[in-house]
Amino acid sequence: MGILVPIIFFAVAYIVSLFVTGRTIFGNATLMEWACLISGLLLLLIGYASMPKRDNNGVKRTLFSVINHDTFFFIPVIVWGIILVGLSIFIFIR
Repeated sequence: MGILVPIIFFAVAYIVSLFVTGRTIFGNATLMEWACLISGLLLLLIGYASMPKRDNNGVKRTLFSVINHDTFFFIPVIVWGIILVGLSIFIFIR
């Protein structure tokens, strides 16, 4: 799950760069704020979807069936999502 963080960030940055005039990731504030916001929200959704939840029988289930039900791999994805959304809000305000 952790490998999704850089893949999603650079894929979103590439897609956003198609609509923004400056093509560099770290030199263009507009590109950074939108790439961080969109990828952060995607990572938060993926992290939330991979959290184990208990069904009516008390069995832990996730939306992704390939993930072991006792793992904590969703935590770094959620943390990186929060960091990226916070960074984008900081850049938007600045």
